Amino acid sequence: MATGPWTLAQAVAEELTASLGCERSTHLPHGRPPEHTRSGFYRRQLLTQYALLPDLHVPQLRRGNAQLTWQTLTRDARCWGPRLDPPLLGSCVGLSLRALQESLPRTLGEVLSLEALDRVLGALAGRVTACKIARLPSSPPLVLVDGLWGTMEYPTGESKVDAQRRRRSALRRQQRVVLTALGVWPDGHWESVHWMLATGETAEAWEACVGELSAKGVTEEITQLVVSDGAKGPDSALDQHLYGVPHPRGLFHTSKNLADHLQYLDLPPAPPRLSTEALHRAQQARQHAIWAEARQISATEVEA
Repeated sequence: MATGPWTLAQAVAEELTASLGCERSTHLPHGRPPEHTRSGFYRRQLLTQYALLPDLHVPQLRRGNAQLTWQTLTRDARCWGPRLDPPLLGSCVGLSLRALQESLPRTLGEVLSLEALDRVLGALAGRVTACKIARLPSSPPLVLVDGLWGTMEYPTGESKVDAQRRRRSALRRQQRVVLTALGVWPDGHWESVHWMLATGETAEAWEACVGELSAKGVTEEITQLVVSDGAKGPDSALDQHLYGVPHPRGLFHTSKNLADHLQYLDLPPAPPRLSTEALHRAQQARQHAIWAEARQISATEVEA
């Protein structure tokens, strides 16, 4: 969360630069009227989906602040949604700046130029790295680990000419997995405590990920339970770095495996011949019923 206020402040500052048409230190021969002269910033509390930002720096002018129309952050807003998430997430999965800029009208409007977007994302990279390796202020007793698969674009080393006759780096799509660890604290709050990009959920990749997680303070002395999907990769890494900490398979994965392997037509009495669409709906209904029963079983205090 250390990057949240800084990222928002940078986005608002870039929006003000675009509105004024010049950088902070740009010398203008005709001078600047008060309506086009920066005058520091004011502080604002902002509630986001992640946490309360108690000290957000919002730039202001010497005169005419009421006439400013913010798209990144409205003037009187006290709650803010994840408007910067799509471009930041797109940057993490390898999208180009131009592709990110094309997505901005859906969130920020025509606010950030390619240069401004490059400055925000470039400066954010160092802060993300520092946040990733920083030791946790308090380690969570419950940790959930899993892999999230997605497609990323990587440069091939070759170049191509686009429709506007501009030379661009040729990209190739490849499957990658983000190994993630989610921490849960006794007061109910949760957050991602570590992540690592890998080519697959191998034992070596998970050992590196859990090793970095252990260096951040998640150790067997504090951790009470680690939940995984039951794959061999994370189980081997947990045995090495969090020896003795129970790490059962998550209820979702257990119930999903049961639901995926049930044969609808084998249950007596045999149902009448169904169309493909009707059979699919019936299978989905049974899967949802199994998941609901699994949640009820997990909520009871009676042991089977």
